[in-house]
Amino acid sequence: NNQKIPDWIDRLPFYKRLSKIYYLKRYGSPNVFWDYRPHITVGYDESTNPERRLQTLVSIPSKGKGCKCTFQSLSIANVGIAGTVLQDGVLRTFSLQGNNSKSSISVSSQ
Repeated sequence: NNQKIPDWIDRLPFYKRLSKIYYLKRYGSPNVFWDYRPHITVGYDESTNPERRLQTLVSIPSKGKGCKCTFQSLSIANVGIAGTVLQDGVLRTFSLQGNNSKSSISVSSQ
């Protein structure tokens, strides 16, 4: 794996830095196994009004608080070096809607 080592890894203590570099070279991500932190990446449709997107962003609670979100689908995708979904990287999308109703998921940030 020839991915560039992110700058933040250089600021870690020596043994932590070695394990992150090993994970990156072996598995393609420095954050695997004990360092894996599940997360939800929220995206938007570029056709949405920019002011509306800004309103949504400023309404997200600060760290340590929870929020209630409604999702219509869940996707599994390949990601690039920065953890962002690659163009045409979506492998599969699952609908979370059943019987014309939306599923809701409570999200708590820590």
